[in-house]
Amino acid sequence: MLIEDNKAFARLMKLDLEERAYEVQIGFSGFEALEIFNEFKPDISFVDLIMPYMNGIETLQAIKKINPLSRVVILCPVLGTDDVLFRLYIMSLKEKGVDGLMLKPVHVSQVVRTIKDVLSKPAYNYLQGAVKQKAMAL
Repeated sequence: MLIEDNKAFARLMKLDLEERAYEVQIGFSGFEALEIFNEFKPDISFVDLIMPYMNGIETLQAIKKINPLSRVVILCPVLGTDDVLFRLYIMSLKEKGVDGLMLKPVHVSQVVRTIKDVLSKPAYNYLQGAVKQKAMAL
């Protein structure tokens, strides 16, 4: 599943992935994506970090509430990646259940490689991780 508000990019990526035998659904917003997610139940979702109304993190959290074992890769703009606060923010995404991060612009070959990499690893249950962290703190 691709959750991306840039319609031209999303449609092009969908075509490229379908040419490589992947089934792809597009949500042009977080809200639209959640409706599709419930029906489609994708193996992996690529979520744009910066979207109007419901950003990528909010979308990620909503997906993980539906299915804590969902695989989610965040698509992030390159701007500001040298900033220390930005790097700390990105590192904190793992705690929210992110399975991968890709810096935009992305090429279909990178997406295919990421799909294979992420799906080859065990799913990270962020809810279970949060419970473990709380238990260790006690």
